[in-house]
Amino acid sequence: MKMLLAARTWVWEDDWGYEQWHFTPLRTWLGSANWTAAAQSHLEFGFGAMTRS
Repeated sequence: MKMLLAARTWVWEDDWGYEQWHFTPLRTWLGSANWTAAAQSHLEFGFGAMTRS
Protein backbone atom coordinates (compact mmCIF):
# COMPACT_ATOMS: atom_id res chain seq x y z
CA MET A 1 0.00 0.00 0.00
CA LYS A 2 1.17 3.50 -0.79
CA MET A 3 0.14 6.90 0.51
CA LEU A 4 0.61 10.21 -1.26
CA LEU A 5 0.11 13.45 0.65
CA ALA A 6 -0.08 16.75 -1.24
CA ALA A 7 0.53 19.71 1.04
CA ARG A 8 1.63 23.31 1.23
CA THR A 9 4.71 23.98 3.39
CA TRP A 10 6.57 27.18 4.07
CA VAL A 11 9.22 28.48 6.45
CA TRP A 12 9.90 32.03 7.57
CA GLU A 13 11.97 33.81 10.16
CA ASP A 14 10.05 35.67 12.84
CA ASP A 15 10.95 39.00 14.47
CA TRP A 16 13.24 37.28 17.01
CA GLY A 17 15.21 35.27 14.43
CA TYR A 18 13.49 31.92 15.00
CA GLU A 19 12.37 29.76 12.09
CA GLN A 20 8.62 29.21 11.93
CA TRP A 21 7.24 26.24 9.97
CA HIS A 22 3.73 25.91 8.60
CA PHE A 23 2.33 22.71 7.04
CA THR A 24 -1.13 22.53 5.46
CA PRO A 25 -2.24 19.14 4.08
CA LEU A 26 -4.38 19.51 0.94
CA ARG A 27 -5.13 16.03 -0.44
CA THR A 28 -4.44 12.41 0.45
CA TRP A 29 -4.39 9.40 -1.83
CA LEU A 30 -4.15 5.76 -0.68
CA GLY A 31 -3.70 2.96 -3.15
CA SER A 32 -2.14 -0.38 -3.91
CA ALA A 33 -0.84 0.52 -7.37
CA ASN A 34 2.86 -0.01 -7.89
CA TRP A 35 3.03 1.07 -11.56
CA THR A 36 5.06 -1.90 -12.75
CA ALA A 37 4.49 -4.19 -15.73
CA ALA A 38 3.31 -7.02 -13.43
CA ALA A 39 0.71 -4.72 -11.83
CA GLN A 40 -1.49 -5.02 -14.91
CA SER A 41 -2.49 -8.53 -13.83
CA HIS A 42 -3.22 -7.58 -10.20
CA LEU A 43 -6.30 -6.16 -8.54
CA GLU A 44 -5.57 -2.54 -7.63
CA PHE A 45 -7.52 -0.04 -5.57
CA GLY A 46 -7.28 3.65 -4.82
CA PHE A 47 -8.94 6.15 -2.50
CA GLY A 48 -8.65 9.93 -2.57
CA ALA A 49 -9.71 12.49 0.03
CA MET A 50 -9.57 16.24 0.44
CA THR A 51 -10.98 18.66 2.97
CA ARG A 52 -13.59 21.22 2.14
CA SER A 53 -12.63 24.81 2.74
